[in-house]
Amino acid sequence: MTADPKPTVLILCTGNSCRSHLAEGILRAAVGDTLNVQSAGSKPAGYVHPLAIEVMKEIGIDISHHHSKHMNDFLNQRVETVITVCGNADQACPMFPAQINRYHWGFDDPAHATGTDAEKLAVFRRVRDEIKRVFEAYAAGRCDRVKLNADPKETKVTCHTLQVFDPAMCCSTGVCGPGVDTKLVQFAADLDWLKDQAVMVQRHNLSQNPAAFVENHTVQATLAEQGEDALPLIFANGKVAAMGRYPERGELAGWFRLSATATAPAKSDCGCGGGTC
Repeated sequence: MTADPKPTVLILCTGNSCRSHLAEGILRAAVGDTLNVQSAGSKPAGYVHPLAIEVMKEIGIDISHHHSKHMNDFLNQRVETVITVCGNADQACPMFPAQINRYHWGFDDPAHATGTDAEKLAVFRRVRDEIKRVFEAYAAGRCDRVKLNADPKETKVTCHTLQVFDPAMCCSTGVCGPGVDTKLVQFAADLDWLKDQAVMVQRHNLSQNPAAFVENHTVQATLAEQGEDALPLIFANGKVAAMGRYPERGELAGWFRLSATATAPAKSDCGCGGGTC
C-alpha cells in the first residue's frame, strides 16, 4: 500500500505578491518536509514583490524563486488546509477537494505602504514579523500533532488573533503625557499576557497607522456610522468583540477560552523620554 502524500497547506491572498509568499516561505522553513506548503491568489499580480524577497532574505529565507499563481490552479488538487491572509481572498475562496481546515488570519498589505524606501521597508518588516509569529505558532502546533500521531480529521490547530484599533493618541502604553492612564497601562499588560498565551495581537493607532483603518472594511463602516466614539474597536478572531472601551483581562480570556491569571501591570515605556511625548 502506498503512503498518503504529505498534506497540502494552501495560503491565499488577493495578488499573491507579498503576504502569502511571506507566509509560504516562513511556514515551509518551519515545517520542513512534513507539509506541502503552497501559495496562490484570487487575482494574481504576476510577480513577487522585491521588498518581500528582501525582507525574507534578512531572516535567511530565499523566496526569489517563488512565482505568482492563481488559486484555481489548485482546484483539482487535494488541499488539506486553506489559510487566507487578506479579507478579499477569504471572501473569494472556494472549497477545495479533500479540504478539512480553513483559517483566516488577516494582515496589513505592505504593498500599500507609502513614504520613503526606508519607510516602506519598515512596513514590510513589521508585516513579515507578524506573519512569522502566527505561522511559526501554527507550525509548532502541527509538529506537536504529528508527534502525538493525532488524526488531522479530528484535531484542528487553533491560532487566536486579537486586533485593536485605538483612537488617535501619543502612544498606546498609557505612560505618555503629563499623567499615567492606568487603564491603558493595565490593558497593555493584558495584551502582553495574551501574547504569552500564543494569541497573535495586532494594535493600530489612528494617528500612527491610519492605513490599517482604511483597509479594514468593518472599521471603515463603523467609523462612518458612529464616528471616533466607536474607538477603540477590538476584534477577536476576526469578529467585533468590544467597541468604545478597553476590556479587562477576564473578558479577554473568555473570548479565547483561556484561564485568566492575575498579575500586576507591567511597567511600560514607549520611548518618549522624560514622561512626555
